[in-house]
Amino acid sequence: MKKILFITHEYYPFGSAITNCLNPIIKQMQEQDIEVFVLTRKSTKNLKDYEIIDNVKVLRVPDHYLLLLEKRESIYKNSKSKIKKLIVRIYFHLVWLQKKFSIEDGYFTKNKTIKYGKKLLKKENIDTIISCSFPFTSHKIGSKLKKRNNIWIAYQFDPYTYNYTLMTDGKTKKRLKIELKYLKQADSVFITIENYNENMKTELKKLDYKYVVLPYALIKKTAIVKKPQNKEINLTFTGTLYEHLREPYKMLEILNKFDYKINIYYASEEPIIIGLKKYQELLGSKLKLFFKKSKLECDKALVKTNIIINIGNTMINQTPSKVFELISLGKPIINFYTNALDTSKEILKDYPICYNIDVNNFNDYNDLKQFCEKNKNTVLPFEEATKKYLKSEEVALELIKEVEKIENRQNKK
Repeated sequence: MKKILFITHEYYPFGSAITNCLNPIIKQMQEQDIEVFVLTRKSTKNLKDYEIIDNVKVLRVPDHYLLLLEKRESIYKNSKSKIKKLIVRIYFHLVWLQKKFSIEDGYFTKNKTIKYGKKLLKKENIDTIISCSFPFTSHKIGSKLKKRNNIWIAYQFDPYTYNYTLMTDGKTKKRLKIELKYLKQADSVFITIENYNENMKTELKKLDYKYVVLPYALIKKTAIVKKPQNKEINLTFTGTLYEHLREPYKMLEILNKFDYKINIYYASEEPIIIGLKKYQELLGSKLKLFFKKSKLECDKALVKTNIIINIGNTMINQTPSKVFELISLGKPIINFYTNALDTSKEILKDYPICYNIDVNNFNDYNDLKQFCEKNKNTVLPFEEATKKYLKSEEVALELIKEVEKIENRQNKK
């Protein structure tokens, strides 16, 4: 039986865009008798170091930064000792400074992850490694795990060097050097069309011989969605929020004009968490916040809601994979965007029940109200909602064929 190891920053039970994209690919691999392993991080103490999820063997490496953050919150909440709280605060800020000034983008246990990975490769005799970014550190780990008899594929879901959320830190040239250095070592680089098109305008076009362009694998029938029969309107967002890249504040200011219930299921870091708490005071009972819920809980919330909220990215070279998942549900979508070239807006142009809002230039509140009232109990059949989009199974099969081509080339050497 062939064996493949995925290296990814996040995996179930906590979902992420990359996790959701990998799910149909992994299922197709299993149908073709491929044994799948996942090397990921342990972001909360409640997660197991090792478990099997849907026949996927998942190995987790403790993420000390997030585990410390979790411990800090527990001490702040439960301890009465001011000294203990002060020590934890000082230690946490030292770790935060290390995080802030590090070029590593997400992993703070890179070396330990490499160590775990080497043991796993040796024990299981794994053939192929597929590292998934963002963060790019996944590829650094993949390069260190690759041996002569291994195939290493870098799956570049999101941009790295020209990621606009990182380019303000003055390290763009350093990141370019890193990206070229590591991806030249890969047997192949899988990449989205948006990322590829932007790369061809930059120094990254030197990697063109490595690139294999693949669309996202996310149009799939995820749940049986029943038509809601609600008099009141509920709007729900699920996903990760980022400073500057995907912020909820202007959306909330617009929706505050209405009496609708707003549910936000989110993961984020401290600035967004603090910002949302301030808006909760402003909106009162209209706004409900759900922090770091499981993928299953988020999916259930989307199934129950009348209308889905999407917040577009500020980056135009990043494919918003979450949008494909929302499309598959067949529910009305309100897309809030800040960039006229918003990729979510471009993808949703073929979706029948979508309302786009430029958060910097919006005042048509009556029109938005009519859209919500008209469509609050609408659910399109799966085939009608997705007829203009590639299905996840098609993309997954295409990816597996590309992996087989690389393996065949490697065997001929």
